[in-house]
This record gives sequence, C-alpha cells and structure tokens, in this order.
Amino acid sequence: MSIVIFGGSGGVGRGLAARLEAGGHEVAALSSADVDITDPGDVSRFFVGADVDAVINAAVCNENTTVGNAFAYGQVDVNIHGLHNILNEYIPYARERGWGQFIQLSSVLAVSTVPGTGVYSACKAYAEQLIRVAALENARKGIRFNCIRMGYFGVGLNGEIPDEMQSEILRQIPLGRYGDDLDLYQVVKLLLTNEYITGSTLEITGGL
Repeated sequence: MSIVIFGGSGGVGRGLAARLEAGGHEVAALSSADVDITDPGDVSRFFVGADVDAVINAAVCNENTTVGNAFAYGQVDVNIHGLHNILNEYIPYARERGWGQFIQLSSVLAVSTVPGTGVYSACKAYAEQLIRVAALENARKGIRFNCIRMGYFGVGLNGEIPDEMQSEILRQIPLGRYGDDLDLYQVVKLLLTNEYITGSTLEITGGL
C-alpha cells in the first residue's frame, strides 16, 4: 500500500512512517519543505501523477496562547486551512480512482479544556467534525475517513511541555505512561485494514 504522511518529519510522523515501512508499506513522509499544505497550489502539484492509496495527516501547529492573542493565525493556517487544502485535492483524486483512505490525527484536547490551548483545541474539534462529514459524503464512493484522537505521547508536541508539568500529566494518565509510536501504529493498521470502519474517532489516550 502506498501511504503519504503529511507532517511526516515530526516525531510522531517519523516513528509512524518507520513502523509502516517495516510492515511492508511504501511510505512518503513529507515535511513542510516537501509540500507546504498551507499553499493550495503546492498541494495540488503534489497529487498530479501521484500514486496514493492512503493519506495520513499528521501536520500540526500548536502555540500555547490564551484566547484573544494574535498567535492564532499560524495554527489556523496549518490545522484548518492545511487540512482543507489536502481534502480538496485528495477527495477528487480518490473519487476518480473509486477508493481511498484518509486518517486525521487529532488530540484529546479536542474534548478537553486546558488553559492556553483554546485555538489548538478548537482546530482539532473542527477537524474531527469535518472528517465525520467527509466520511458520510464519500462512503458510497469507496473512500473511508477516520480520526485518531491521541493523548500525551513521548514524542512530538509533548516535548514542548515544561519538565515541571510532565510528572503531573503522568499522574493524570490512568495507564501511567505516555503513548508511543507502536501504540499509534497499531491503531493506524486497524483503520487501514478494517473496511467497515469509517466516520469514526478512535481514542488512544491511556484512559484519559
């Protein structure tokens, strides 16, 4: 299976790409230098002549800021506009082929209230609802859409959390540990292989 991971150069994306490759898949792990998802033309050019069976969107932007500050724009550009740009190109592409799969990586913050995460949380909630509707609209077209709602992982954005907060976060996770790339890979593998799952948001949060 040919799989494209947007945001594949980050900690989460790299680990997932390695697991998928080890599982026999052909993986293109793309960074923003490869394809700028905030640029519709760049995304469009990528899909011209591409061979893509499944898309995983792991691209993310998070800036810890209170609601009302100006730092929201970068997050909206990547988390919302970027997602739309990918979908706007991938859906017609997959419809023409008659099948396809799309997995959106989301966050437990989509349903949690944490100070400083308002814009990021809203973007993730927006993405989850958008993917659910896309699943409904394309179910009869052979294209499946799902989300994975991730908790706190030992790589990626979790590395930006101050050390003094790490122990408190771990105390809040019922399983007592951060997630890792194997945890994510096992859920991605399920979504890629189970043809009856679409429009779902699967949680891997350690019980949060």
